[in-house]
Amino acid sequence: MVDVPSDPRPRTKPAETRRDELLTAAEALFLSQGVEATRIDQITDAAGVAKGTFYLHFTSKEAVRAAMAERLAERHRAATRLPTMAETWTGRLLGWTEASVGFCLDTARLRDVVGPGGETVLVDDLGHLIANGMQAGLWTVDDARATAAFILGGLRLTVDQARAEEKHVIRSRLIRRVQRLALRAVGLDD
Repeated sequence: MVDVPSDPRPRTKPAETRRDELLTAAEALFLSQGVEATRIDQITDAAGVAKGTFYLHFTSKEAVRAAMAERLAERHRAATRLPTMAETWTGRLLGWTEASVGFCLDTARLRDVVGPGGETVLVDDLGHLIANGMQAGLWTVDDARATAAFILGGLRLTVDQARAEEKHVIRSRLIRRVQRLALRAVGLDD
């Protein structure tokens, strides 16, 4: 009897790993050549999977783009977690805006490619932060979630406007501008 060594490695990768590899490959291709010019077979080749594997996870390039937007929003959410652990609610709001401006600047090209999507988690998190500040008596707003959506939308537009108008965006100045707007949105002055 001969012992046949068994291969301890799995024959296939977990579905989430394959999905992530497809998203990563699509992201690189979308950034380098655009969504329209990218073909599904290019995505599968770059991910090292068969074309059928693509269709196990996505129905189209648009579905990939939507998933990329969701993944980008989750990365944005993760970037704001630590700054929202400041001791005061105002400090948390300022930390959230600072981290968000930095994230939006750092991922601007990708956000341009994937477009809107995934904002619900960001609005929910910021809405909870604002609602908690209201409960602490620091500010009063009519609707915490609507105020959060207003701040997030204003933040993104302000970052995009600065990118369009300024050759070299001065990060600290832009952060301070957005922080002032966020404070005003909850009824506080600088």
